[in-house]
Amino acid sequence: VVDIQNYCCHRHGGLFRAQASQSLSEMGQVSGLSTEDWEYFWTRLDAVVLPNLNHLQDACRTRKLEVIFTVMASLTEDGRERSLDYKISGFHIPKSSWDAQVVEQVRPKGDEMVLPKTSSNVFVSTNIDYILRNLGVKHLMIAGGLTDQCVESAVRDACDLGYLVTLVTDACITHSSSRHINSLRTIKGYCRQRTTDELIKELATEPCKSVDSNAPTKTTFCIPKGVLFLRLLWCDTAGVRRCRVVPVQSLSSLGVGLTHASMAMPAFIDKIVPGCSLCATGEVRLVPELEAVSLCPWRPTHAMVVCNLMDLVQSELIGWEYCPRQALRGQVARLEQLGLELKVGFETEFYLLQAPNKEREKDPSAPLRPIDSTTYSSSLAYNLSADVLDDIANTLLEMNIEVEQMHSEAGPGQFEVVTTYAPVMQACDRLMYTREAIHAVAIKHGLRACFLPKLFISSAGNGAHMHMSLWTVGDAQNLMINNAINAHGQGFFAGILHHLPALMCFTCASPNSYRRIQPGSWSGAFRCWGNDNKKAAIRGCMPENGIPSRFELKTMDPTANPYLAAAAVVAAGIDGIETSLKLPSEVVMDPADMPEHERVAQGVVALPTSLTEAIAELQAAGAASLRKALGKELVRTVVAVRECEALHSKSLAHEQEVNELWTRY
Repeated sequence: VVDIQNYCCHRHGGLFRAQASQSLSEMGQVSGLSTEDWEYFWTRLDAVVLPNLNHLQDACRTRKLEVIFTVMASLTEDGRERSLDYKISGFHIPKSSWDAQVVEQVRPKGDEMVLPKTSSNVFVSTNIDYILRNLGVKHLMIAGGLTDQCVESAVRDACDLGYLVTLVTDACITHSSSRHINSLRTIKGYCRQRTTDELIKELATEPCKSVDSNAPTKTTFCIPKGVLFLRLLWCDTAGVRRCRVVPVQSLSSLGVGLTHASMAMPAFIDKIVPGCSLCATGEVRLVPELEAVSLCPWRPTHAMVVCNLMDLVQSELIGWEYCPRQALRGQVARLEQLGLELKVGFETEFYLLQAPNKEREKDPSAPLRPIDSTTYSSSLAYNLSADVLDDIANTLLEMNIEVEQMHSEAGPGQFEVVTTYAPVMQACDRLMYTREAIHAVAIKHGLRACFLPKLFISSAGNGAHMHMSLWTVGDAQNLMINNAINAHGQGFFAGILHHLPALMCFTCASPNSYRRIQPGSWSGAFRCWGNDNKKAAIRGCMPENGIPSRFELKTMDPTANPYLAAAAVVAAGIDGIETSLKLPSEVVMDPADMPEHERVAQGVVALPTSLTEAIAELQAAGAASLRKALGKELVRTVVAVRECEALHSKSLAHEQEVNELWTRY
């Protein structure tokens, strides 16, 4: 905790004592800060930063993690050992003074250390590095003030000294919102940035444990006690989840090798598609995202982790242009340059099926059998499947994935699990883990789960609706609450709507997807949006005074690679911002019921009815900005995989398609 002390964080502190009787505007004239800046500072400190620091301290103390404080204070009463800049400026806080004490609300407890620093830089003017190494600390969570001064220098130095740094964005303070946001943006490359709530959820897992701290070729990461095997998880271009399993003691910091061809295979066969530059020659490294390790509660000796695909060049790992997580990371970085962050929540729809019996073993074309024949939100459906559904929910909670609600869907044996929102990369990671958990728990109960978009031709399809809200970086303010959607918000969601036909090559990634996208269905078959219009492709959710708090993209299903889909969505949104697009008038009815002339007048057009049409939209001139943003070779590979699958399925009946794909998703 950096410099949250009476001198600068109490209204009667030394920094403000001379102005204690002045108004905010008078203080501004002296300090150069505006009235709004001072109001921001005190409001944020009292309402956000101090409560969050308190919560985080409690969580750390519960986990028996060290809580260390730094304060600006001289080591002597006359300050003779101060840094030159402190002496020149006359800055001096005697070590025994009230100004040198941590503010009461977040004061140290027990024998927690308070390190006085005699310059602005904690790593220069204290022995904190020596102390941390004696304690065996490798991960630091840094918070306090000022964000753009002492906190920023602490983050930079800690990173340069080899610590893994997490900056707690909503537990930091400086004298204006713009300074805070700009600082977070500037030091993004030096640290991980998380909110207090996100960190507390992480701390609820087991403490960190080193795989092999003595071996330089091994890696160190948070791993639950008792775990023997780690599942290295990735999602291929066709949206199929795959994994390698390694004993934890064998995991190298360089990950494991994987053929380049792994990202050039269709869902129906493990064969390289024509038309892309990937082949069977060459390897990429499957490198775990160390901050995202998750339990496998159904298999206590296993944990799993999503992975990045990286090139190994002269013993150095660098990003691979075909890596889905890298594609998303690049678009997130572009969005952050605009001071924005996308937060996402997913609806996960799936069918629960009876396990294949001997009849199906003899005849793979024998029909799949759902576990019930109930309808949407049926209480009977939940009662019939309460054991497996409760187990799914409890399993996700053990994995620190918060479940907001569950219910039966419109199809027989079909259910939906809604998980809470998170920054877009974390939300995609959680979606991967959620599907793994649902599959595994179903098997545990003698059932099978299937996410295929159109499993039964006459029943509802499975979607993966993406709920999106746009936030300011660092300040954690939803731009869509209690405020008319600003130009960035308008442009972002207008860009998604504008590019939706091309986006479907990423969000509806299988030929089977287009059996689900039908007029009059709940999947959004027309390019339009509307507040609480569940037949529109994009729905404004929970509108207050006509202003939605989030948007729901309905034209997305579980065959989509979530990272590629999200990367394409963000790229479309940024293009909308850069070209100043505006949302058109909302549609207030089922667009399928609109007269043709009304659809034309409002710009409502039918979305692609096949994967081939979606491919054509992505290759059209209007999608050039998307292709450029995502990268020529990545798009080329996506198109090659889609074309192969479209050609293969062209002559398949629905039943044949399902027989090939139901175990893939």
